[in-house]
Amino acid sequence: MGMGLWLEQQRIERQKQMALKLAAAVAALMLVMVWLLLFLTEETRGGVWLAGLVPILIITAICYRMALRYARDTHQLEQTYWENEERKIRSILESIKDGYYELDERGRFLAVNPALSEILGAPAHELLGASYQEYVGKQDALKLKHAFRWVSHTGTPVQQIDWAFVQRDGQRRLVEGSIVKISEKSGGITGLRGIIRDVTDRRQAEQTINHMAYHDALTDLPNRRLFEAELTIALSQAKQQGQMMAILFFDLDRFKYINDSLGHYFGDCLLQSLSHRLKENVGSAGILARMGGDEFTMIFPAIADEIEVIALADRIIASLQSPLQVEDRECIVTTSIGISIFPRDGADTQTLMKHADAAMYSAKEKGRNRYNLYSSTMSLHATERLAVEQELRKALERNEFCLHYQPQLDCKTNQVVGVEALLRWRHPEWGMVSPAEFIPLAEETGLIVPIGEWVLRTACQQNKAWAEAGYPPLRIAVNLSARQFQQENLVGMIKQVLQETQMQPQFLELEITESAVMQNATRFIGILHELKNLGIWLSIDDFGTGYSSLSYLRDFPINRLKIDRSFVNDITENEDAVIAKSIIAMAHSLQMNVLAEGVENEVQLAFLREQQCDEMQGYYCSKPLPSEQLEEWMQQLGTTALAVWGK
Repeated sequence: MGMGLWLEQQRIERQKQMALKLAAAVAALMLVMVWLLLFLTEETRGGVWLAGLVPILIITAICYRMALRYARDTHQLEQTYWENEERKIRSILESIKDGYYELDERGRFLAVNPALSEILGAPAHELLGASYQEYVGKQDALKLKHAFRWVSHTGTPVQQIDWAFVQRDGQRRLVEGSIVKISEKSGGITGLRGIIRDVTDRRQAEQTINHMAYHDALTDLPNRRLFEAELTIALSQAKQQGQMMAILFFDLDRFKYINDSLGHYFGDCLLQSLSHRLKENVGSAGILARMGGDEFTMIFPAIADEIEVIALADRIIASLQSPLQVEDRECIVTTSIGISIFPRDGADTQTLMKHADAAMYSAKEKGRNRYNLYSSTMSLHATERLAVEQELRKALERNEFCLHYQPQLDCKTNQVVGVEALLRWRHPEWGMVSPAEFIPLAEETGLIVPIGEWVLRTACQQNKAWAEAGYPPLRIAVNLSARQFQQENLVGMIKQVLQETQMQPQFLELEITESAVMQNATRFIGILHELKNLGIWLSIDDFGTGYSSLSYLRDFPINRLKIDRSFVNDITENEDAVIAKSIIAMAHSLQMNVLAEGVENEVQLAFLREQQCDEMQGYYCSKPLPSEQLEEWMQQLGTTALAVWGK
């Protein structure tokens, strides 16, 4: 209530109190006159009556006039109050973001606010007199009709009801609102009113969030959560109907190599292109999902026999023989597929998934780019793999690792220029475990990081021990994995090892695989320069098997390229000979040293010498040897054949 309205109300209240006082005075005077008339004589009564009647009439007239003024002022005050309240309500309704409506008994708009006009996409003058049914679909019209009828007959408000308004241009706006009746004082129902809120954006956001919770953000395929839910439903239906069903587990071949070499963005684009290709082949036959990384799964329900599944797997593998268009280049990828079938390979989702995964790994081991049906022997292999992983975690604590060293010789002089430290695992029960069995597991589990630090420290200690024993200093090469390169404190760790072992940095060579360098070339350039500034030799291992960019290679502070043994095996063949020649020529043009791995015969060595390859390593010179046997080998070779570095 405003201050002016309050003051006016106070003035009227004072008028009322004055009128009441005057009325009380008239009543008192009347009592006095009645008393006098009872006790006075007849001669004096007439005079007294006349003398008293005049003021009574005057005061009564004054009271009547004041009562009329009070009634008029009170009415005006009430009218002003309600007009102010109406203006306030109208102002509120015009300013709120929620829509307000009033409907007559026929469902025609009696009043609307600007927010409702905006929701309906029509101005107020167009809405007034129009039926709400013109702005809703058939189902919502029926829904609202029942709700309006309920409120009209029972008088019970509907607190919340959802429906959709359809604008003239066809755009749908989702709303939620209330419905209450409009009643006169007499109780007669004259219509309905309510508040509605546009929830279109909120509902769309909820749908988006729900979609994101059950779909892969990169490929828009169902994710692991949705796949597991669909698998549970499909398995239940298969059991009820007595049908067979299959699970297919896809894993891209060498995807990590592609991802590391060409970058994660290219890898993401490749996965998107691949998912489109898979969807085209799967169609409506099954439910395709991305489990994460380069792993995809599929539910193939209601199959007649395994031939039907094999036909699908063959079709998918064949479709990937055509290149995928990724950005501005064509890329061919292959996949290994594992298949498990209900009820033959399991009766629950977990078992079926585990067996499909085992079948996929078996397909990879058999050469990739193929499918494999699950068999019980695969579970045995998976169990063995798990056992190796568990023992690997204990090996470092139990001091089961050791290093073997393979000599590296100058191609022209046959002088020993260095050795490569190679990790070996001597298990107390299994004996010597092949590096091919445990090093990939160490990479996957992250154990390669502490193991790699142990290798570096042991190699540096051994090289220092050789120097103290009187052997001319040799450069010792240690492999760094891609996982180690992701360490934040890699350079600090290497500095600490060199300081602890007191080995000169120029006698340490760090070998990095081509794929590890290309995984994040921009970041690694800085790390490589830090290592180079310490005086450490740097080399790229297995060169030629990856996707190195020549522009990056020029920027890398690399001392040496190592030609992968796969090119050395048939180095006299045309294709491998051309590759080897190209690598040697390119390295020399970049002022880099070249070492050939896997040299096993005189023919290979003669070719390398002819092409002016700098150094060699392989069984033609010596197999990897324990430190004691290497010392004997070097003594037999003669100290004159040992090259002295760092002088």
